Amino acid sequence: MNAALLPRLLKLHVKSSIGFFRSDDAVSIVEAARTPLGLGSIRSQRIPLDDTSASSTEAVREILADLMQRESTKTVTVGIRSSAVDFVADLAREEEQWDGETKPSKQAASKKALEASVLIDSLAITAARTKYVLTGRVRAQEIRATLPEDGDEEEEFVHPRYEPGPWAAWRASNHFAPLRPRSGVHLRYILGATTGLAILGDKNWPLAWQLLSWKRDAKGSALIQAYHMLALYGRRRLSLAEIPHVSVQGDHDLSEGWGIVETALGREVEVVKGPCYDAEFVALGLALGGLEQEERTLDLGRALRPPRSILSMLPRGELGFLCFLFASMFVALWGHSLSLRADLREAMAENAASSWATAISASQLKNERVRLLSEVQPLSRFLTRNIAFAPVVAAIAQNIPEKAWLESLHGVDLVWQRASNAGLGNSYVLLRYGAPLVRRGTVPVEMDQLVKGLRASSYIKESLPEVKLSDINWKREGEAGVTVFTVTATPKTK
Repeated sequence: MNAALLPRLLKLHVKSSIGFFRSDDAVSIVEAARTPLGLGSIRSQRIPLDDTSASSTEAVREILADLMQRESTKTVTVGIRSSAVDFVADLAREEEQWDGETKPSKQAASKKALEASVLIDSLAITAARTKYVLTGRVRAQEIRATLPEDGDEEEEFVHPRYEPGPWAAWRASNHFAPLRPRSGVHLRYILGATTGLAILGDKNWPLAWQLLSWKRDAKGSALIQAYHMLALYGRRRLSLAEIPHVSVQGDHDLSEGWGIVETALGREVEVVKGPCYDAEFVALGLALGGLEQEERTLDLGRALRPPRSILSMLPRGELGFLCFLFASMFVALWGHSLSLRADLREAMAENAASSWATAISASQLKNERVRLLSEVQPLSRFLTRNIAFAPVVAAIAQNIPEKAWLESLHGVDLVWQRASNAGLGNSYVLLRYGAPLVRRGTVPVEMDQLVKGLRASSYIKESLPEVKLSDINWKREGEAGVTVFTVTATPKTK
């Protein structure tokens, strides 16, 4: 992938979702975005609340109303405190074993559902090869506290999703540390500083949870008690023989050590990565759930919303991304067509300028090509040859030993001739040197110095690297003897 394209794809949001969760003293808001490359940016915000219950409730209502108005195109999911939700998982009866679809609520999907004292939503699932029905109940007042008071017109009554906080915490926990192994039932402790959750579930669904709270050195006892309560619930309500996998996430520091807990549980507790349990952790799970449009989840505010219109079901993010891809392909192909048209015009202009060639036969054009090549190729070889005699002569002059002399220099460049010298090639230098004779039959030192000096010359090494001694003779000049030797320098043989 183009390195410049990667940052742009990471900023291109296909879908965005917001999680909204209220704790005792603040509201945590997390926005998560999905890009073509997967999960993109995650932004969080914490808004403190006043101490008084009435003022904090009104503040939460105003914050959520403002958020829904500003982010009307994004999925907003509000988390419900675990203490306010009654969550039950049961084995599915024969008539309830539908194919994992959300069970239709018996309450009317309108604003009048707020008059009910309890809101209910159910979901049929398959976990650990067993069919279950998950049911959540919440007091209507819990949701009413987050809705605007002056919404009399039904079309003004826009509601977010309402999901149990522990359900969202289970999703966030699996986001940071997916269950290993993926099959079977797990119990995971998600711990904060003084509170946390013990959740029993599989890779997709929570089946039961226990809210944890402890003081000082009672943390281990709280964890052991929660395990036994969930194990008992699993045996009696869920037909689970045992809980084979136990893990802990978040603040796993334990003053008494995990050995005592593992002994009481009768199994090892695995430590997995992930942040501590807090309101922002739950809000992240809510936001991640909103990114999956077709995700099956408990929505305790489902009865408050009118039936969805067809337009609201359209995947706007995906459609926008496809439109962007179509526009990019159109621009690229349009630009390519412009270049092809320019090439066509250029080819037509060249054909018009070569109209004389239309009256010549193919054999005549071939002969003309051969004739032109015979004229151009020697010139091309001359321009590209790797030899010039001026620097060759300079290199020779610099490498003559003190007691030796140059008798003759013969440089040849046969670039213009078809037939070259069979032994030396197209380009070569033939040098004849003389040096004093010390004793007949011996090689003078100057000859060896000369050959080594020429081979070490930078220009000779580049253009005529094959420096060889080709002939040696002895003769007398007056009373002194002279050694005459011939040196050749040729280009490197191919």
